[in-house]
Amino acid sequence: MDKNYKMTFRMDTYVQGTLILLTLGCGLMSLFGSINFMILGMALLFSLGVWQVSSGLLFGILLKDRKRLTYLFSVIGFFTSMAIPELLGFNMNRFGEVGPYIAFSLMAILAFYYFSITMYDMVATNTEYMRTRN
Repeated sequence: MDKNYKMTFRMDTYVQGTLILLTLGCGLMSLFGSINFMILGMALLFSLGVWQVSSGLLFGILLKDRKRLTYLFSVIGFFTSMAIPELLGFNMNRFGEVGPYIAFSLMAILAFYYFSITMYDMVATNTEYMRTRN
C-alpha cells in the first residue's frame, strides 16, 4: 500500500475521531440544559457527515472500496427515505417529538459504521507496513 494512503487513512481517522468526541461532548452538555451545546453538536454532526461522505467518495472511487460504496448508498437511501414521504404528501407528524431522535440515531449509526471502516483500514495498512518493513 502506498505511503500516502497510510497517511490519509491516519488523518481521516483522527479528524473523524475528534469530530465524534466533540459531538458526544456537546450532546452530554446539552443534556444538562444548555441549548447552545445542542446547536454546536448539530453543526459538528453536519461537519462529520460532510467529511465522511467526501472521504467515502474519495476512497470509494480511488480504491474501489465496496464497503465505502455501500456506505455511500446507505447515506443516499437514508436521505431518500427522509424525503420521499414528504414529497408524496404523507403526514410525518405521526412520530411527534420522537422523529428527530430517530433520524439522529440513524445518522449516528451511519457515522460510527464509517468510522469503524476507516479505523479498520488504518490498522490494517499500518500492520501491513510494519510486516513488510522488517
